[in-house]
Amino acid sequence: MSAHAIPCKIHKRGGSLAILLVRQVRELLPWRAGDVVGIRVCGDKLIVEKIPLDRIAVIRTGAPQPYATSLEE
Repeated sequence: MSAHAIPCKIHKRGGSLAILLVRQVRELLPWRAGDVVGIRVCGDKLIVEKIPLDRIAVIRTGAPQPYATSLEE
């Protein structure tokens, strides 16, 4: 596959927008339906990355806090 962008269509779903990944893109990704992805917007670019299950709780609740080494602290 080349480094050129592959066109994917944007669809309207209710009040949201959905991006349909064409087969050529889907076959390059180890993602499956139901996987959780993180979305970041950088100017006119959209960055999509798969989030491992162990990081989902951290994203929802914030970074884990270290435990105190003793009860006296």
